[in-house]
Amino acid sequence: MNRTARSAKDNVRIVPMTATATIGAKTRAAPRMGRIALRRDTRTPPLLWSATTAAAHAALSCRGAEDAIAESVRRAGSVRTTPPGSRDSLRPVIVVVEGPSGAGKTTWCRRHGGPYALLEELPDHSTVPADPEAAARFWVERNVARWHQVLEREQRDGLIVVDVDPFKLHYVWTLWRTGQVPRLDWDLQREASRKAFSAGEYALADLYFVSDIDEATLRARRDADATRTRGGFERHVQLRDALLRWYGAIDELEPGHVRFGLPDTGLTPDLLAIGPRRVRSGAALFDRLLARLD
Repeated sequence: MNRTARSAKDNVRIVPMTATATIGAKTRAAPRMGRIALRRDTRTPPLLWSATTAAAHAALSCRGAEDAIAESVRRAGSVRTTPPGSRDSLRPVIVVVEGPSGAGKTTWCRRHGGPYALLEELPDHSTVPADPEAAARFWVERNVARWHQVLEREQRDGLIVVDVDPFKLHYVWTLWRTGQVPRLDWDLQREASRKAFSAGEYALADLYFVSDIDEATLRARRDADATRTRGGFERHVQLRDALLRWYGAIDELEPGHVRFGLPDTGLTPDLLAIGPRRVRSGAALFDRLLARLD
């Protein structure tokens, strides 16, 4: 173990539950579970280093493009923790990357998320129940399980970059809005989702990057990618406009937490500094979102 990694490890401790989180002039409670933080070493420059930072430098040294995200995490105030009593402690950040099929979501996550990326897991459609009510429960339960996976990674690493939104209610909504499924499918999944969202079983991410490239570009990318078979491409390309409307509604809930386009510069400090949402889930938030989509 090199000197940098060893000194970082020696300074790790757990922040008590009374720590606070500050974003700009707003202060809010840190997560209920204890979080890893670092005592500042008086022999080093007066910078605040997080456990995520130490892990990034240890894991990403000499790894080319992945060094960029380590640098972003080192500089960004949104992924650092400080001693108890400090007003400069911030919660971890969940980043979700969304967009139509062929938009480059997975490529972006691999390139800019590095070890923090959680790539999409494609479902086995043969396991989806034929009964509409059972199918609605199936999809919500699957997405809830994905969200729990996200939370585990968030607690472990502080930062996670998720390929495709675990709160994937947008999919059945966009299918319904484009006339590809009956209203019943939307009604059943909406109600099952509302119960889970109200209970905090899954939630909104802190920061969304939503690809907004046009249909012609999507088709050109599909044709140029010989590595993947996109059997549902024609269905998905029709969802583009409705998908942008869905995430526009999410942005209205707490402006600034949705960015349209996948930034070429990756996760820069100013983007990570947006920080966590004030509210991630709950019945009131769910109803506010759907009211904006009526």
